[in-house]
Formats: sequence, structure tokens, C-alpha cells
Amino acid sequence: MDYRLALDLGTNSIGWALLKLSDNKPSKIIKTGVRIFPDGRNPKDKASLAVKRRLARQQRRMRDRFLKRQKRLMAALIAFKLMPPTDSERKALEQLDPYELRAKGLDKLLQDGELGRAIFHLSKRRGFKSNRKTDSGADDTGIVKSSISKTRQSIEDANCRTYGEWLYTRRLEGNGVLARTVGEGKDKGYEVYADRALIEDELRTLWNNQQKLGNTCCSDKAFEAIRGAIFFQRDLRPVNPGKCTFEIDEFRGPLAHLYAQQFRIYQELNNLSIIDENYKERKLTCDERDKVANALLTSSKKTFQQINRLLDLPDTTKFNLESESRGYLKGNESAAVLAKRDHFGKAWFDIPEHTQIEIIDQLLNNESEKEVIQYLENTFGLDLSAAEKIAHCRLPEGYGSLSICAINKILPHLKENVVTFDKAALIAGYNHSNFDLDEIYPELPYYGQILERHTGKPNELSSNSDEAKYGRIANPTVHIALNELRKVVNGVIRKYGHPKEIHLEVVRDLKNSQAAKKEIIKRQNENKKNNERYAEELESLGLKNNYDNRLRFKLWEELGASPLDRKCVFTGEQISLGRLFSAEVEIEHLIPFARCLDDGIGNKTLAMRKANRDKRNLTPFEAFGSSDSGYSWDDILDRADALPRHKRARFAANAAEKFAHQDEWLARQLNDTAYISKVARYYLTAVCYKDDVKTVPGKLTALLRESLGLNRLLGETPQKERNDHRHHAVDAIVVGLTERSLLQKASRHYKFAREQGFKRLLENMPEPWEGFTEQAISSLSAIAVSHKPDHGVEAQLHNDTAFGIVQPPNDEGVSMVVRRKPLVDLSEKDITKIRDIRLANDVEEYIEKSSLEFKDALKKFSQDRQIYRCRLIEPMTVIPIKDKTNTAYKAYKPDGNYCYEIFELENGKWDGKIISNFQANQNDYKLFRLDSKASLKQSFCGRPLVMRLCANDVIAITQNERQLLRVVKISSGKITLAAINEANAAARDTDKDDPFKLFSKSPNGLKSLDARRVFIDSIGRVKDPKS
Repeated sequence: MDYRLALDLGTNSIGWALLKLSDNKPSKIIKTGVRIFPDGRNPKDKASLAVKRRLARQQRRMRDRFLKRQKRLMAALIAFKLMPPTDSERKALEQLDPYELRAKGLDKLLQDGELGRAIFHLSKRRGFKSNRKTDSGADDTGIVKSSISKTRQSIEDANCRTYGEWLYTRRLEGNGVLARTVGEGKDKGYEVYADRALIEDELRTLWNNQQKLGNTCCSDKAFEAIRGAIFFQRDLRPVNPGKCTFEIDEFRGPLAHLYAQQFRIYQELNNLSIIDENYKERKLTCDERDKVANALLTSSKKTFQQINRLLDLPDTTKFNLESESRGYLKGNESAAVLAKRDHFGKAWFDIPEHTQIEIIDQLLNNESEKEVIQYLENTFGLDLSAAEKIAHCRLPEGYGSLSICAINKILPHLKENVVTFDKAALIAGYNHSNFDLDEIYPELPYYGQILERHTGKPNELSSNSDEAKYGRIANPTVHIALNELRKVVNGVIRKYGHPKEIHLEVVRDLKNSQAAKKEIIKRQNENKKNNERYAEELESLGLKNNYDNRLRFKLWEELGASPLDRKCVFTGEQISLGRLFSAEVEIEHLIPFARCLDDGIGNKTLAMRKANRDKRNLTPFEAFGSSDSGYSWDDILDRADALPRHKRARFAANAAEKFAHQDEWLARQLNDTAYISKVARYYLTAVCYKDDVKTVPGKLTALLRESLGLNRLLGETPQKERNDHRHHAVDAIVVGLTERSLLQKASRHYKFAREQGFKRLLENMPEPWEGFTEQAISSLSAIAVSHKPDHGVEAQLHNDTAFGIVQPPNDEGVSMVVRRKPLVDLSEKDITKIRDIRLANDVEEYIEKSSLEFKDALKKFSQDRQIYRCRLIEPMTVIPIKDKTNTAYKAYKPDGNYCYEIFELENGKWDGKIISNFQANQNDYKLFRLDSKASLKQSFCGRPLVMRLCANDVIAITQNERQLLRVVKISSGKITLAAINEANAAARDTDKDDPFKLFSKSPNGLKSLDARRVFIDSIGRVKDPKS
């Protein structure tokens, strides 16, 4: 059977549909399904979960390295007789004041143990070591370096020989010796702060003085061993930027590279077009392009106004890349930084190109600040101050998609003529068709095997064999989505064989960066606020709060900043709020829908009914551009200037040429060029011939979904039902239908509806084939949404805060614990938890008497009393951490549950017990789960196991008929559930206006419903033990 596989690939979902092909046209819906999975990001801020894990891992590694360093140092001190061999003797040395010993040792002979005590104390804070590459983006690097400079000056002013001697004098004067922050804003800094060089100098000075004073243990061999133990630091791993799109053996080039900057400038200018006062568009000539390029190559940016003046164009001229959110073109950012007055100045542009590249390479790749400064001093004769400023400058960060090798081949062709990147790449000998696969695989392999050009360097240490061999895409969302795509496609192939065709739609934000996703969320929130405002206005007017009315409001506000300026673009008649919702005013497509199939808001405005009829099936210029139209074209253009820039282009004389050639427009739209679409499409050519794998943009699927009335299949409203996961399958059906013939059919239907004066122009379009709607309804109702269960034990085991144990746990497992907390971070409830009763009373009394707000009063109290932290005591269930003697010395609060084990009691009832993430990672539980025979039949506590439930597992219950429910969360005594098709369940549960609610059951409550765990595979096949 020939079939078309349609896929709707999202950030955390895949909707799919199989359409039977007859004469290469879809003729029947065979099967549909949905797969839901986590996207690897924090739902609150959209940051990668891997980032949080990586930061925690870095902290653990830093702590482990510190302890190992201390261990190596102690071993060296003992070996060279600078520390006693026994624990008790070393413990006794802790009573000595190390600051006094560090100062005293400069002039007096120290006993061996005393010198060891001073050195060991010195090593605990070995000072800040600048790394140019990692420090360049750090927020506090400037504060640290400023504080170090002040510390050095203070040492010099106090006539102290070492950092340790200076600290000792501060202690004698009653001043602090720890790196505490002082001041605010630009005055913020540290009281004391040492760099690595200060500590190394102190060690060397102390050692040399002790040698002169006759300490026989201070040999050169001992010094090198001790110095190495304290100051050894491994080099940073080199960054893996990924492989070049064209040159697979080359890595991607840094954006700061001279040629990368030139490449971006010429690529952008070759895409730049001039739009005249009549909205006619043309490309730059070669001379114009070079004139702007020369300006951009010597500056950080040029505004479009500056470019306008540079080319001596009329003030009314606009550019295609210009918008409300973009007012300039980037220049040579690297040159702009290095040509600053306090760096190289204008002399930078006189430096030969190969030397400029060498300088940038030093700044990008040399981690040693000292070596970079020496290079600048020796090569260019700069003084220390100037060299330091250049060494600390910040160049553009990140990497492009091409290597410098590929850029060098393409760039000359971009410079030679005003050609776009794809044409320049073709001239340079790069052709994407050269990358086509030579074979059709039985199933989709791991994506790294196919997308070798898009993955990073293989990680041989990875526990995943595929990633270890082929590498992975760094973006966690794309990585997870492609892995899930593989599961779905292979599941389909195993049951139905290889598809003849594949249609794919990919959400645009799949590859977006965190910053881009935040921008999208910001825009969505703004739209939400506007919609809420429109809803209030509509309610006050006694009108329905529906999409059409909200759209009228939005288009009305686009007509002008003031209601008095809001006029019909064509007639100039004022559209008042009262007139807005009358039959006199209509929503008008600027470029007729039947000619461009663009039903988006960017192609719509408000117009008086008469003007709409006069305009007919024409563009604005075609309808009103001539003198005998009865309308003033100049006045129309003046009013059009108030519209968003992208709409103004539709008034151009050549708008028909640009927007209204339906066949060309369809060809462009059906060729989705987004990065992730191209990557996913290429991946799918491993199981389907490349010419039969097509990507479809969401704009067209939205159009067909509305015109075929598919939005109503899952809900009563004509809008898309996003609270039902099955809407992804609806999208997939539409993706499978999207092809030129059906879109042209939609265009003809729209034209006919308009001519007949139908109010809803896109409703009641004929079905693609007879019985289509019934097939769609039947297929959707049969879907068992497949959720990826969370069975991994890898998770945060406990809260970050460490607690001291004051009292052991009581019969209920609750301990009294204590923790330290900054005074300024206390809440009002925390005041009663302060362990020091006198301090608690003082804080409470101070706040009561203060006229300041609570937080400000706390801050003032902290500054006045110089008390920065306090201890809080409270009851809590915690995880004890024990030492070698099995004594609990600290504790952590548990964080998250792994599963709920439901077991049967002797009386036949069901009960259960939570297994926390911490417990699931303990050796006893790991060994228990490894014994599959035992763990499948009994719970960890030894009782007969009924089922073990993790988040996103599915159970079936029987209430008249079978219902499939997803485990949303587990907590002590209850399992919280939702139907498998319900989307946004947790958020909707807390929404007072949403009738949907989660429901919870105890283990025994599940027994009364005949509950059992079921399994749903990646393509929705249900394995129920009772069926």
C-alpha cells in the first residue's frame, strides 16, 4: 500500500497521520497518532535543564578537586617533615593562629609544624587566577580586578611585604580578613581580594626567608612539590563549535574573525533592497553596495537613515530589512572594538590584514593574559596599560555555521557581484545536492549518523554509545525531538512499511535560543494583555468576545495612534469606535486572498464597505493607482504610512508582482527554508527518497485547517483546540493534505464565496474526498496519546541547602535542623526561627521601631550591627549525611519523587509507598531493581507488588468503559491523574475559570476502579493486561 506519512514536529510533541495514496493523491486516512515528550527545558524560564545540571556538576567537581588538592598538599607536607605524621598532632596545630604564623615567619624561624600550618592555611584560598576566555563575559570580573588592585595598593601603603602579613595587621586592628562585598552600584567591591600571584609571591617570600633563617626542611625540591600541589590547574578543554556545513573536516569559524565579519556584511548587503516612495523595490547596485560596505567595515553599525544619506537617496526611501524592531545594519564589530581610542585607535585600519587576523586569534584563543600582554607589548611597542586594555576587550562571541575555509571560498564571489549567499556558494563549488544520501535505510538510524555536519565532536566518555560514536546536536530541544521522531517513524515503518512520501511541518521555535524564546514569551504575554483589554472593551460595548471582534480592534488601532486619526486607508473616512463593528466597515485583504492565499493579519486592514467593493479582486495600486479611479492615490499613500511597515509594501506598484503570483508564491511557501526544517527533512531522506520528502510551513496548514473546518473537530469554537493533545494529529492530517492542488482549490472557493457575498469566506469548502470528515473524527477518537514516561533515576536528589542536625528524628521521621541564611533574605516568618533568641528579639524590636519597609529595615540592621548571616532552627524531614563512623553530621531536604510503589496488604487492600529520587539512587534500591525477578513481583518493602508508577506512566480504569489516565504527579497517599489527551493539565487545574480539574486517588481507591498499569508505545498501540 502506498501511503503518505505526515508529521507535525514540535518542541515537545509529534503529531502524525498516514494518508493512503491513490494516483499519488491522498484518498483516505489510515491512522493518526500523537507522541508527547519533555523538551529538556525548565518550563518557567525555558533554560536548558542541562545547564542547571552542568553548574551543579561543576560545583561538585570544584569541591572534589579542592579536597584532592588539600590531600596532596598534606601528603607533601608530611613527606618533607613540615607536618607531623599523626592526626592528633596535626589537630593540635589547629589551635595556632595561622595569620600570626604567616606574618611571624617572615622574620623568625618557625618550627616545622608551624610552617606547615601557615602553608596549609595559605593554600585554602589560593587567589583568583584570571582566564581571559572565561572571564570576558563574567558580570563580576571588573569588580574582582578592581578589588585586587585596591588590595595591592593597601598592602603597599601599609608597608607590608606579603598578603598574609597585611591580613594579620588588619586582624590586629579589628578589620575583616574575608572577601566580603561592600558598597553598591559602581562603588561595589570587596574589602579584601587576592589574585593568584599575590599568594604565590607570599609562599615564595615566606619560604625564602625561612631558608635564610635556617629551616632545614625548606629545600628546593620540597618547594617545587608544595608549590605544584597548591597551584596546579588543568587547562580548559577547547570549545567544540561543531562542523562546517560545507567542509566536514573543518570546524565552524568564530564570529569575531575578520573574514566572518566581512562575510556577514556582504551577505546582508547583497540581500538589501531599496524601497522608493511608491513602494517599488530594487537591489543595490554594485557601486552602492561597495559604498555601504566600506562604511560598515570601519564602524560597529550604520542606521538606515545613515545609509540613506550615504547613498544620497530621498528621505522617503525605505529598505526591505528595515522594521520597527530593526533600525540599523551591523558593521565590523571586531574592528569597532579594536579601533577604539583606548585600544589601537584609527591605527587599527593601517595594520595589515594578516596581522589583524593574528591579533584576533591571540585574543580569542590564548587563555593566558600575561602572554597576550607580552605579545602586544613586543609586537606593537604598546605600554603595559594599553596592552592590558586590549587584552581585556570583548570581541563578538559564538560561532557561525561555516568554517573560515568555506568563507574564504564564498566571500570573493559575494564581493564580486551583488549575489545572494546560495548563488555565491554554488559558484564556489558548494552544492547541497552533493550531500544527498546514497541509500534508503531499513529504519531511521541515530540522527548523528546522518546529520554528521550538524553534530559536535563525539564524546567518547558519554554513556550513550551513539553519542559517543557520532556526537550530538548541542540544542537539547532539537536533540530530544529528533530522537523521538526516530521512535515514531520507525514504529510506523515496522507496522506499515516504508512511506512513499513524507510531508513535514516543524514549529519555528524548535531551534530558538533561550533569548529568542524569552522574546517569544514576552510577545505572547503582550498579545494576551491586549486580548484581555479588547475583551473588557467588547464587554462594555455589549459585543461578543470572539476572534473577529478582537481582530477588528487590533486592525483599528493600527490605523493611527489616536482614535481621531483612525480612518479608512482608501476613502479617508473616520472609523469611530461606534462605527467599527457596524456593517459599514469590513476586514479587507490588501493583496486579494484568491491571488496570494495569505490570510494572515499582515495582509489585512479595515476598509469602508464601498471601498472594499470598488477594490474588488485587485491590489491597492491596481484598484486606486490611476487618476480615473475616483480615489486620491497620494492621499491613500499618506494614510498607508501609519500602517506597520510590512503592510505598506503591499501598496507598491509592483505589489502584484511581488505578492500575487499564486504559483510562484506557493512554490516559495511550500519550500520551508528554516534551519530545523532542512535538518529534519534531510534526516528523513534516510527512509524516503529526497524528492518525496517535503516540508510545509505552518502558515499554509493554518489556512487549510480553517477552510476545511478542522478546528471544530475537537471543540465547539472555530479556533484551534490547544487543550487537547490530539490537535497535533489534526495538524498532521492538514500537513498531509497540503499541496498545490488543494491550496488552489481553497483559492477558487474563496473567490467564489467573495463573489456570492458570503460572510465567512473560508468555511464550508468541499471535502478533499467523500467521507473525509467522518474518517478524521473516527481516527481522532481512536487515538491513544503516547506520553514518554519519566523512568530515569537521574534527577536532583535533594535541595541545595545543607542543614545541621540539632535533634535526631522523632517517631514520625522529623528532625530539628539548623541552617545559615543571609539576614537580608529573611522573611517575616523567619524571624521566629532565628536560633539566637537575643538576636531574634533585637531584629523584631528594630523592625517594629523602624519606619522603613521590612526588607530595607533588615538591610539597615545588618549594616549597623555588621551581622550578615544568622542561624534558623526548624523541624523538617531530611536526608542525613553520615561520616565514616556512621554519625550524621549534616542533612539535606529531599527534592522530588521517583515512583510510587503500590502493594497489596494481608487484608487484600492496596497501600503504597513513595520512593524518593534520593532513595532510588542508593545502592540498596539499585541492587533491588537489578534483580528483575524480585522487583517485578514485590515492592522494595517486601510486599506483593501491584504496580510501580512514575510520572507520565499510564493506567487504565474501568467505569462502564475503559479510561486511560496519565500520572501527572505522585505524593504521599495519592496519585494525581488526568486523561491522556488533556494538555496543559497542571496549569488548567489552577485556573479558576477552567472547568477542567485534575483528580487524585489513594492506592486503595485505584483498586475499586480496577486500575492497572498499561503501556502505550510510540505510535499509540495500547498493551493492556486485561485485553
